[in-house]
Amino acid sequence: MDSTIVGILVIVVLVGYAVFSVLYKEKAGRKNARSGEDKARVRALLQKALPEEGPYTSLYVHMSLGRHAVTHYVYALAVQPEQDRLWVVSVGKEGDLLYPGKPFLLALDQLGSVYFSGTNRNVGDRLCTTDFYDRERNRIFRLEVSDFEYREDRYHWLNVYQPEEASVFFQMMERWAAEKPLPPKKGK
Repeated sequence: MDSTIVGILVIVVLVGYAVFSVLYKEKAGRKNARSGEDKARVRALLQKALPEEGPYTSLYVHMSLGRHAVTHYVYALAVQPEQDRLWVVSVGKEGDLLYPGKPFLLALDQLGSVYFSGTNRNVGDRLCTTDFYDRERNRIFRLEVSDFEYREDRYHWLNVYQPEEASVFFQMMERWAAEKPLPPKKGK
């Protein structure tokens, strides 16, 4: 057999294996996420960090930001649309133990503006990015929220399927962005 054909076959097999393994991991992640075990872990983290905060919808967020040096961020969110408040709790990990960081509050009345953009994929595959700004148009914080998070590598810690919870967040952020739109930059 010609060495070129062997090389092509090796490449096809490697690419096929890579595609299969990614699809298999995602399918296994979806199956594990539907059990709700990791979603309960997120609720427990929020209850530990916000013991007296009343009713809220809990969300798990993993973000990877950066181009050359990627930094990973993990948060638990407590969404309170009735009070126009969003609690953000950073999540740390030591071994298999997850622990909450210090919570901070994003309240609509304290923000200057909100920019919301989302994808119109099917439920279960939606993703949105929300930027929060102060009154001087300085970005305070950015969040990327999706319906589904799964363990794909050592930086992704939980399998969480959260379309209902994400819908609550998306609706609140759409309303916030409509009430406090990001004004265009002023020319010099």
